[in-house]
Amino acid sequence: MGKYGTVRFTADDAPPSLIRRVRFKFEGPRRLKLRPRDFEPRELGRAAPVETLAAFDPADWTLAAVDVRDDAGRFVRTVWERDVDGTVWRIELGFRDAVHVVTTAAAAAPRRSRRIDPGFHRHVEKVNAALMAADETDETGDDDEAEEGEDGSTER
Repeated sequence: MGKYGTVRFTADDAPPSLIRRVRFKFEGPRRLKLRPRDFEPRELGRAAPVETLAAFDPADWTLAAVDVRDDAGRFVRTVWERDVDGTVWRIELGFRDAVHVVTTAAAAAPRRSRRIDPGFHRHVEKVNAALMAADETDETGDDDEAEEGEDGSTER
């Protein structure tokens, strides 16, 4: 498989079917494995409420953004935010709850906003609506057709 790019949708501008699919795939609490290398900058790891962050329940977090493959329209990474004792923490999660980055909203590197082509927006809506229709008929909710990417991430 060739290298692919990603497009980041904020939760506010993402196609509705993409948001539904992310929430479907991230239904229910799960335990994240947080390692020192996941924190940016690394010093944050010493001050982080690791136990609170590791006990990830999407109901306690706000979905901030979703990265989708620019060729397939399927999501490969999600960005979640949560206020813990006055600090807004941000976690970027990939396939099988792989933690890519843990940081604070204040320390997060600003990502330049990119205008998303309306045709691509419609494509992502269509792809994720079809995936949701298939998932809703699958009793297990497992995505057996996930494909591994060059960076080891897997699209959903």
